[in-house]
Amino acid sequence: MRAAGNYVRNGYYKEARNVLDSMGEKGARWYYYSALAHAGLGNTVAAMEHAKRASALEPQNTDYRNLVYRFENGGMQYQRRQYAYGSPYMGSGNMCLKLCLANMICNLCCGGGGLCCGGVPRF
Repeated sequence: MRAAGNYVRNGYYKEARNVLDSMGEKGARWYYYSALAHAGLGNTVAAMEHAKRASALEPQNTDYRNLVYRFENGGMQYQRRQYAYGSPYMGSGNMCLKLCLANMICNLCCGGGGLCCGGVPRF
């Protein structure tokens, strides 16, 4: 079990899966490491199932409960952060877009001389 934990902590998820699959006894810690390894390999459905199983076997363990919470709410946290900062290309609060539009309007008024800082450029 220690080897599986070390593999997971160091990002060797395939090796962790190999060690876990070779073990006979499957307790809460096994399901926890298995969930982490599956998540690292991109197997989100198996990761969620194993995290829930670990939490069900030891409901008092906060690590197991937190893992389930992370899997269930990971996408929602990203969406909440995205909306907090706003989309970089859309919305009325985009300063870059406003400056580009102002520059275009200014160029039209000033004869198209680039940034409008003093009228028509002289050659």
